[in-house]
Amino acid sequence: MIIFLQLFALACVIGGILLTARKKRAAWLVYECGGVAWISLYIKKGLYIAVLAQVIFMVLNIYGWIQWGKDSCAGSIRGDKQ
Repeated sequence: MIIFLQLFALACVIGGILLTARKKRAAWLVYECGGVAWISLYIKKGLYIAVLAQVIFMVLNIYGWIQWGKDSCAGSIRGDKQ
């Protein structure tokens, strides 16, 4: 079971990178799914500092998703005001 969770988390990371390269906002949601998978893996292994790091990353991920949404509404996805 753990191997499938690891593969799912890895697929989410790779999918998030590919979506980010294509400037798709959905990348943030894919990263969040991967984050949940990593957290469950870290808890099973007793790596609680890694859980904390992943939670911080996920909070920053949500912030990035919100900011990217604001930028796309303003007509700019990359963040530079044209």
